[in-house]
Amino acid sequence: MTPFISEQPFTVEFDHQDPTIRRVEIRLRVAITEPWSSPSDLSASIEFVLDTGTDYAEVFPQHLNAFGIDPNTGPSGGWVDVLLINGKKTEGRMRDATLWLFGNSSDGEIDPYPIELSRGLVVIPKDDNSINLLPVLGMNPLIDAGLRIELDAERQKFSAWIPLKKH
Repeated sequence: MTPFISEQPFTVEFDHQDPTIRRVEIRLRVAITEPWSSPSDLSASIEFVLDTGTDYAEVFPQHLNAFGIDPNTGPSGGWVDVLLINGKKTEGRMRDATLWLFGNSSDGEIDPYPIELSRGLVVIPKDDNSINLLPVLGMNPLIDAGLRIELDAERQKFSAWIPLKKH
């Protein structure tokens, strides 16, 4: 395995109304492409939140639009039920895509690592609350990609290793 993300700090945000409540997230830099493409602009990325309890990668239409991908067309699957972080239930349409995970090498020489989504990603319909929500990356895509991950809760750090050869 090759080190890819080394000790990236967790993002910690405190509730403005109750400072004893904190939200801890692991944010990962990711690019999105059509399944047959690779990222043409290696500086373009968005933050995804790692969610160990989610099976899929989930985005809103504006996240695909940011990469010039039409969320309403292209190769896709069916519909799935989605429980959003705010507790709201909705349906999302499956859409084929490839995610490109960025490492945090200090020299910037590591190419992004492809996360080929065997089931696609879920495009959640846009609503008034979605504009501020980050896309979510579930554990199953990372497992399918063969990554080794380490969550160091004590130090609030995240690390990841990639396989030497992509299958």
